[in-house]
Amino acid sequence: MFYSVYYGKMSKEETERVLERYGREGSFLTRDSESEPGSYCLCVRRSFVVHTFRISRSAGGWAIQLPDVLLQNSKLHLLIVSTWFYFTVT
Repeated sequence: MFYSVYYGKMSKEETERVLERYGREGSFLTRDSESEPGSYCLCVRRSFVVHTFRISRSAGGWAIQLPDVLLQNSKLHLLIVSTWFYFTVT
């Protein structure tokens, strides 16, 4: 069974409401970026907080922009990447 994880044009506030109301730890969705046309946002619920990461086209294809703190701490980065993306919001 496949679930859609792309929600199209959705505001940051609406995304947070959807993930808080219907999601659970590890729930995620993607949406259009409001501030950068042609880019997307990956939104993940973690510990009752919704984290947003921009996905942009780069020279090599697509790239996700992670906060510097994740890139500086490889163990933390590995933990987050390996445990966050559990459930689509249905």
